[in-house]
Amino acid sequence: EVIDPTPDTSHWDEMEKEELQSTGFPVVATIKKKTARAALVVTTQGKEMWIPQSQVSELSGVRKGQTVSLYLPIWLAEKNKLF
Repeated sequence: EVIDPTPDTSHWDEMEKEELQSTGFPVVATIKKKTARAALVVTTQGKEMWIPQSQVSELSGVRKGQTVSLYLPIWLAEKNKLF
């Protein structure tokens, strides 16, 4: 028996948002091109975007063609319409 088929999840939604703000938005991407200041990546969903190296520490030392796990700042994930 379902007690409330449409429960109020706002508390949990807020907790999830706070966690994303602190850890970042997880993305798996392949490095398509890299410059001294940014990397052009393609996500597993096929989204192509430039990511400033100053915003994502995981980009240091990566090479073209390499697939990496990244945590994007929320503003960058929103800007690129990842969620």
